[in-house]
Amino acid sequence: MTAVRGWVAGMVLCIAALAAAPCFAGSLEEQFLQGNAAFERGDWKEAVRQYRALENLGVRSSMLFYNRGTAEARLGHPGMAAYYFERVLAMEPGHDDAAHNLQVVRDFIARRANEHGRDADLMPAAGPWRATLDRFSPASASVSFLVFYLLFFAALLARRFLRGDLLRLSAGVVAGIFATLALLLGTVTMGKRHQVMSVKDAVVVSAVDGDQLNVFEGPGSQVRRFGLEEGARVQVLEHRRGWTKVRDDQGRDGWVAAGHIRRI
Repeated sequence: MTAVRGWVAGMVLCIAALAAAPCFAGSLEEQFLQGNAAFERGDWKEAVRQYRALENLGVRSSMLFYNRGTAEARLGHPGMAAYYFERVLAMEPGHDDAAHNLQVVRDFIARRANEHGRDADLMPAAGPWRATLDRFSPASASVSFLVFYLLFFAALLARRFLRGDLLRLSAGVVAGIFATLALLLGTVTMGKRHQVMSVKDAVVVSAVDGDQLNVFEGPGSQVRRFGLEEGARVQVLEHRRGWTKVRDDQGRDGWVAAGHIRRI
């Protein structure tokens, strides 16, 4: 009897959850529209508040991140703006508006650093392989590989049924091209998977000392090694008791207070 009651209670909860799902989705959409309304009237603080609430509920959207990045930039938070534009590009590498706005933010931070007598190059160093990977999202790399893989087999199949040496030769050449592209995109797909799983990039979202984040020798240390500009992109290496070990694009390692950086 207890088992039956438990089963019935479980079914009631499932039905209630399914019934509530459309209402929950509707409330999320309404909250997003409220954030956009605040955005349109220039109430950047309210827009950020609404967008932050959506993120706290687990919403992940390039449109949401783009709008929040723009609002953060308007509020004078270039580090947070850079972080959200980076998140947009991680989801949609071809998002031209996000790439443009990210460059505008980086240029602003670089000018501010120059005014304080510092050189700031916030563009992360990237070789040809990293630049290639950054053009793809994990989904687009996988889909592109699958498309050319299927086209390769389609060309082979067509060659089998074509008559005439010239047509068969042409189909073989096309199959070879598709096979090469599939191989290249398969390599990109594996590289992108490794990048997502192993490379942990982050952005300096806030600084405390002259628009720079101090990087120390160890967790809780007072020995400063170097400084990172707000908006700089770093690689996360390790976490320990509220501190994070990072590496910048010059290969320098050090520890920063974890609250000043965010994973992309």
